[in-house]
Order: sequence, then C-alpha cells, then structure tokens
Amino acid sequence: MAKRRVDVVEEPSGATSGLDVTTDRLDLELLTKDELIDMLSGQVDAGVNLAFPGKALTRRMARKVRPRVQRTVAKYSTGSEADRARNVLIEGDNLQTLVTLYRDRGRIDLILADPPYNTGGDFRYNDRWDTDPNDDGLGDLVRADDRARHTKWMKFMYPRLQMMREMLKPQGVLAICIDHRELFHLGQMLDELFGSSNRLAIINWEKIVSPKNHDHGVSTATEYVLVYAKDEERASTGKLKHSDATASSYVNPDDDPRGAWSPSDSTLMGAATHAGQVYGIQNPFTGRLHYPQEGRCWRNERAKMRAGVEEWGHAYEDRDLDDGKSLALVLKGARNPLTECAHVMRVAVPFLEGGQQGFLTGNCPEIVEGRCCDGGHAGDERSAAIGLRTHRGAVGAMYVNLGVDPRFLAHTDHHRAKRPAAEPDHC
Repeated sequence: MAKRRVDVVEEPSGATSGLDVTTDRLDLELLTKDELIDMLSGQVDAGVNLAFPGKALTRRMARKVRPRVQRTVAKYSTGSEADRARNVLIEGDNLQTLVTLYRDRGRIDLILADPPYNTGGDFRYNDRWDTDPNDDGLGDLVRADDRARHTKWMKFMYPRLQMMREMLKPQGVLAICIDHRELFHLGQMLDELFGSSNRLAIINWEKIVSPKNHDHGVSTATEYVLVYAKDEERASTGKLKHSDATASSYVNPDDDPRGAWSPSDSTLMGAATHAGQVYGIQNPFTGRLHYPQEGRCWRNERAKMRAGVEEWGHAYEDRDLDDGKSLALVLKGARNPLTECAHVMRVAVPFLEGGQQGFLTGNCPEIVEGRCCDGGHAGDERSAAIGLRTHRGAVGAMYVNLGVDPRFLAHTDHHRAKRPAAEPDHC
C-alpha cells in the first residue's frame, strides 16, 4: 500500500491551508463517489477552502458511528402518552444521538446547539475517535496551551455539523452559540457545509452587563449566535413583538395605510467602496442639499432615492455641482444650491405655524416629513436629512427629515393640504 508523506508544522491555530494532511490511498478508497467529488471540487474552487489535519477522516466519521438503543426511564417521563410520543429528551453523546435519530432526518424545523467553547477547561477529545468514533473513552481535557486544540475542536464539530444539516427540513434553521475563541473556525465550517449564501445572521449578545475586572487589555463581554438556513430561499424566521417603549415611537400622522411608522437611517458605511452612492439630494421644500455623513453612502440605489423624492410631485434631474461627489439629484430647472442660493430656496407655500409642513392629501410618499434620526431638533439645519420610513414589521420606504417631528402633525388637520410645486427659479 503506497503512502504519500506530507510534513506539516501546525500553527497554534491548528488549521492549515492547502491540501489535507492526509493519509494514504486506503483513506481515499473508503470515500464515496460524492465525497470524492466534494473533496476535489473544494481543492479546485477559486474561493476560500477550509483545510485542517484529519479532515478527510472527519468527513466520513458520522458514517462509522453505530446507532444506540434507546431506553425509556419512566421516573423522568411526564405528561400523557400522546405528549410523550411527541417529545423526547435524550442523555448521551450528541453525535451518537444524532445518528440514532437519523431516521427523522429532513423533519426538524429548528436546531439550537450550544457546543463547548474550547476555553481550555470545558472540552475533551479522544484521539482514538479518529479511527473508531464508537470508542467509549471520554478522552483527555484539551488544555488552552495544546497547540492542536483548534484542530481537535474542528474534528469534534465537523461530523456533528454534518448531521445537523441532514436533520433539518429544507426550510429548517440552525442556531449555534459560540464565543470569540472558535467563532471564525465555526463560521468557516458552516460556510462550507451550508453555503455562505445560507448564512442568515451573526447575532451578538452582551453576556455580562457589569464591567469585567480584566487587567490584560480588551474585555470580552460578547458572545455570538450563528444562524444558518438549509435553504435561505425557503426558510422563514419570525420576529419578536416590540416592547411598549419601542411601539410608542411609531406614529401615523399621514394615515399611512400600512400602519404606524418611525424614521430610521438611510445611510450605511461604505463611502470608500461605493463612491457612486455619495452625492447630494436637494430638499423638495427648502432647497437645501443633503449628503450622507462622512464615510457613509446612501443605502438605496439612485433610482429608488429619486423615485422617493419625486413622489412629492417635483421632477428631479442628475447634475454635476462640482462638489467632488457623484452627480447630485436636484430639482429640475433649479439653480445650483451650492453657489446661487445663499441659504434656502423659496417655495410657493410658506411654512405653516411652528415650522410644520403639510402632507399630500390621500398620499403617503416614500419620502416624507419626519423627525430626525440622529437626535437633532426641529429647525436644526443639521437635523434636516434623508432617512427610511420604517413600519412595524417592515423596512424599506424612505422619508426626508425636514426638522419636523411627525408627532406634531397628528394634532392638526390642516397640515394635510396638498403642497403645490416649488418655484425653483427664485432664491
């Protein structure tokens, strides 16, 4: 039996790049056709490939695990016979349990997993599992100074992640907890097994509210939940009900048929890589030019931003204002607001009392008057910005903040008078 030797010096991370530190021809002969195709596809793929010592063995480990015979412990059972038939609590090794439940593969809606975090005191690994995953030994505690600790953890996790994916329905979801020690290795394995396109979220939560008394640098008070779908297009996740405090921030001053809404930011970080989405948008009522904050760009593409402001009945055009940005969206026929209008464009209808402005009758434009989303105050020029109209349970429409709190408008019916077009030729 011919063997090919590969000498590898393992780094402290335990992971290596390139081909697996494999084994021999016999290992390849034991792989199924599909496993061989997957392995070879991974090596020729132009993307990022995950490799670690013993991966070839690990990929087929679950196939070698024997199912276990389940024994019911009556004193731990509760409920009617029908209830007990629908629920089961199993004590045992989780890989052996998953293999035992393999008959139910493709029938699970949600899996919540809380694996060992590999802290140096919470995880054991039996080296004999590499050749016999049915060995009953618990193995030795994997210490924090073990140079192969990450490799051992990945060999432990990989077959379990394989089985979890097999257990899920096509629309099923896996949520798995982890901290900073193995976050990146876990994410790489999940990306490989589920596909990065099926990554629904990486949720971070603050596990400790009070300050940690660390004396060696940054305090790590956050853990993570990685959420993956078996098929992102078929998965459906629910939403938590808003708290009373959050719900009270949603108002409906313009009788939006979609319900109450609240303003939110319409920009995101990325100006350096999305220069085409950094430009000025002229306020249809004041003539002021609004830009994303420094380092940020508009969240939505130009066509959607333009459609939103034009819902107020003003035609817009793209124009170079020589401001070092992309073409600005300005009122068609208007003068250059940077050079020819000293402060504010005069419009046909003056501001209503208290600086409040009216809504279009019977219409709820995507861009609407609203309170600022950055904590500014009505009348504060800094607070006049463009943002998103966010409804309870839905996000996507836009509003333009003109320095007016929408809650003011709920008390005055005359604010619903239709606004005539602006007069862009006068300053």
